[in-house]
Amino acid sequence: MAAACARGLMEYGPFERGETPVVEKWKSLALRYEDLEAQLADPAVYGDAGRLRDVNRELKELAPIAGAWRDWEAAERRRAGAEELLRDPDFKELAQEELAAAKAELRRLEERFCFCPKTPTAAGTWCWSCGRA
Repeated sequence: MAAACARGLMEYGPFERGETPVVEKWKSLALRYEDLEAQLADPAVYGDAGRLRDVNRELKELAPIAGAWRDWEAAERRRAGAEELLRDPDFKELAQEELAAAKAELRRLEERFCFCPKTPTAAGTWCWSCGRA
């Protein structure tokens, strides 16, 4: 089980709807990862050993964050789709199950990446807000 952040886990709400500065930071780190991947396609990067080392180091650091961001986006899309289906009486039961599963996935990702300063924990999680692993 992932270590909990000293600030505690966020409740369902703005976080899961992508409306917090934390989510924006997470997204910006995932976009940075994509930019670094694109830099690896540039032959000039391979001509500069120092730059290549720096790009690869940063890619390695951001890989778990970018992967979790993709997972979070998928869970958020499932949550939004399930909420939309709740309006249809024929799909209400299915939508409730999907909504519960999507919320659980979003919470799991939140526990895994509790947003404290860039410190990897033994469990492979990150804590970006309290500095504890």
